Amino acid sequence: NTPAKHSITPARMEEICAVSCGPVELQIHHRKVMGEWLWPAAGPLASWLAGLAGSDGCSSLLELGCGAGLCAFAFAKATGAPIVLTDYDERVLELAEMNAELNGVVGYQVRSLELGCLPDMLALVDEFGTFPLVVASDIIYEQGQVARVLSSVIRLLDADARCIIALSDAFQNYVASLMAQAEAKDFSVEVIVQSGTSLVILTRGNPAWSLPPCKDFDPVDSSGGTDETMHRAELLFA
Repeated sequence: NTPAKHSITPARMEEICAVSCGPVELQIHHRKVMGEWLWPAAGPLASWLAGLAGSDGCSSLLELGCGAGLCAFAFAKATGAPIVLTDYDERVLELAEMNAELNGVVGYQVRSLELGCLPDMLALVDEFGTFPLVVASDIIYEQGQVARVLSSVIRLLDADARCIIALSDAFQNYVASLMAQAEAKDFSVEVIVQSGTSLVILTRGNPAWSLPPCKDFDPVDSSGGTDETMHRAELLFA
């Protein structure tokens, strides 16, 4: 069963969206503020993660730079597995908690994590152990961020696990760097594309669980940005 493509319907401008991700329906608070916006790559990734419904082996998920929490919540509602949402901004974590309560998500935790910060990563592993799946969307918006993301992924993943990083049109220029640096760290790398969003799949070892079907995704391309994409830089300097 191929997961349906996501759709996002504004219910009240910049406050709540009704989000459909295949079998999962969510209500998501978000704000046009850095870190609290529903980023373009989150929809395709959340829809794909919802395709894990009924699969075996993926026992938990950690989301980096969680924002509104759409990806983690789609996974949790589809699979019933526990999730941990992380961000460095306490306001973002409060927003994620609000969305978890709004959608009746159970088995979730929110924790502060600054990417690349060793004490933060060690604290997470000490509390939860490592994870079979780590995800993030539109988290790489400058070249230095690639190394910070990968250092976190290396610490937080199981020995046999996957990380999936979704990057929308505006950030396609970082896909090649992410692939090259991940391969240098002994990950196997696959990239699939849907509607201009690249899903970069980093695999370590031999995970016991299977990926969702990829029939809705296209071969890798290098499509550029669109006028509709909100750049993180626009929010940084707004």
